[in-house]
Amino acid sequence: MILRGDDFLVPGPEAGDQPERVGFYIVRTSVADDLATAGKLALFDFETELRVSQKIDRCFLELGSLAIEETRPLADDEEDVASGFIFYSMT
Repeated sequence: MILRGDDFLVPGPEAGDQPERVGFYIVRTSVADDLATAGKLALFDFETELRVSQKIDRCFLELGSLAIEETRPLADDEEDVASGFIFYSMT
């Protein structure tokens, strides 16, 4: 799954800067009988991952929405890997 996050707040690039609104893409996989269930599981697992992560600043969780951007089954020769955040500006 490619998940899309919109309107999240992250700390500014310099200490004391105002938080910035960003969006992001991230890849996550899940195992399910169909794509709809796989998407729901990927969203739930990723949201849980955000909430328990010690690396994520708390303001990142205050706003924002998560959605499924794309779903497709893995090909037999593809590895089951997760990606890091790919951020983009919302302004």
